Amino acid sequence: MMAINDDLGLPQVLALISELTKDAISPAAKALLLREWDEVLGLGLTEPPTAPVAHLSNEEQLLLDQRAKARNQKDFALADRLRDQLAARGILVKDTKEGQTWTKK
Repeated sequence: MMAINDDLGLPQVLALISELTKDAISPAAKALLLREWDEVLGLGLTEPPTAPVAHLSNEEQLLLDQRAKARNQKDFALADRLRDQLAARGILVKDTKEGQTWTKK
């Protein structure tokens, strides 16, 4: 247990965690210990997983910006053409009350 409080004892802590997962104590007790240890270690074991952030190229961002401008100017034909260009690049655009949102395949 002293390894948990030792900043440089990470290899020993990981070995301890591995031992804990194989131990005969109840799953609830294991979960409680792991949550407590995680608070000290900051491994994020209890945090929900996050999706990777997709990045756009400068050209893709320019197309998105042009599309937003076209929609604001009510040039829906141009906005639709730009949406098609973005879709061809794997970028799906959705219009919401707050503006456009996008996801990248």
